[in-house]
Amino acid sequence: MLVQLVNLERRPDRLAFMRRQLDDLGIAFQRLEAIDGTEAGVEPATPGFSGAERACAFSHRLAWERFLASGAPHCLVLEDDVILSPLLPAFLAGFAGIPHDGDILRLETQLVRTRLGPPLASPLAGYEAHRVHSVHTGCGAYILTRAFAARAVRDLIRFDAPLDYVLFDPDWPGFYPSRFFQLRPALCIQANLHEPTRDAAIGVSNLQPAREVRFAIASRLNPKPKRTFAEKCVREVGRWVRRIRAFAGRAWDFPTRPSFWYDVPFAGAVLPSALTMLSGSRVEPDGAGQGPGARGRDAQRP
Repeated sequence: MLVQLVNLERRPDRLAFMRRQLDDLGIAFQRLEAIDGTEAGVEPATPGFSGAERACAFSHRLAWERFLASGAPHCLVLEDDVILSPLLPAFLAGFAGIPHDGDILRLETQLVRTRLGPPLASPLAGYEAHRVHSVHTGCGAYILTRAFAARAVRDLIRFDAPLDYVLFDPDWPGFYPSRFFQLRPALCIQANLHEPTRDAAIGVSNLQPAREVRFAIASRLNPKPKRTFAEKCVREVGRWVRRIRAFAGRAWDFPTRPSFWYDVPFAGAVLPSALTMLSGSRVEPDGAGQGPGARGRDAQRP
């Protein structure tokens, strides 16, 4: 299996973090230089989408193109701020394909309850593969097939929404159709979700400053209206009507597409070397991180 690591040139601290984990686990990988959203040539931000998020999406698309140019049957795409479980090498060694003709298998978790199909009979010993029926964001770690990569490279020639909505939110209007599954328990988790070291500079999102600007612009363009008491009552009734309709729709689909709300835990522990590097890259209140290569709260994720 081809393993690709998406990494910005100006984030050598994250490259060192991922290289240490992958080397310790004995996983060979190729580094893909991410497109930098601050450079010329990247389309400007819009009220609903930042330039950094667009660059992130196209960086993943480059990884898919490189995958197609290789002879590998599957590809694991990693972002450079994920914590890898010590169980990952054994999983990859025994991996024979995504179950049930799936297109994508998510290996990461955001530690949120997710609406999943029942666990499917799977060749992935010790793990369950679930069809996903609700949003589970994050593109930190996923395996994709050559067939899906070819379709996606052909069809996704521009992006108008964050990539994780396009790939992993079935209710998003711009969702790209696929059969995607969630591995449970998950084998990867983004560093900012690891509670003991969530303030590490390595885990501070590259996209967060751009998102804050985007949300501020959207708030100015769509200010919250002042509603009368009657309007608030109508809005609340409408909210409950939508909830009832959604529940009725799920109940109608259940016989043919059953789903349940599941937790998606992280399997295994954090490698000691990764824990050491995370602990040594704390974010200071003034935005300066401690440790080699730390860049503070303005550090960015591809």
